Amino acid sequence: MNPKEAALAKAMQKRGWRVYRNGWPDFLVLDGKSSSPKGCAVEFKARGDSLSDDQKEMHKGLGLLGIPTHIVREDWKTTLPEVRRGFFTPSDLKSLQRKQAQVTRSYHDLRKYLDDLNKEIETASVIFDDRTPQRDMPLDRLAAPNKSPWNPWLPM
Repeated sequence: MNPKEAALAKAMQKRGWRVYRNGWPDFLVLDGKSSSPKGCAVEFKARGDSLSDDQKEMHKGLGLLGIPTHIVREDWKTTLPEVRRGFFTPSDLKSLQRKQAQVTRSYHDLRKYLDDLNKEIETASVIFDDRTPQRDMPLDRLAAPNKSPWNPWLPM
């Protein structure tokens, strides 16, 4: 890294940004046949090789951006279909973000409705608690002649 690049990296790090310089995957793959951009990163590893710490950090950073990184071994011919299925599509991300916003709004609406129902139940329980039927009502009160029928909701 030359001195100007080092100064820029340091300035970005002072802002609290993660700055990745090393560990980039071997390939950035874009699907040229698709009408919308799709792609992923591919890291080739020979049998027995493992990821360096820089590569692990880079793959994690790319993942935070929604860009999958596939590790392909020497048997790469069998893994190409898997890599293709794992392509990242930016337009899909926008669609998911719209759906997330919609579900979040629905959640807040349902939460408010539930809170309103809970308040209504609380109010109703306060109103009706004093008017619960008397379970130990004397039998003569229930069958008193020439009186209106007993209403368990009215106070005695």
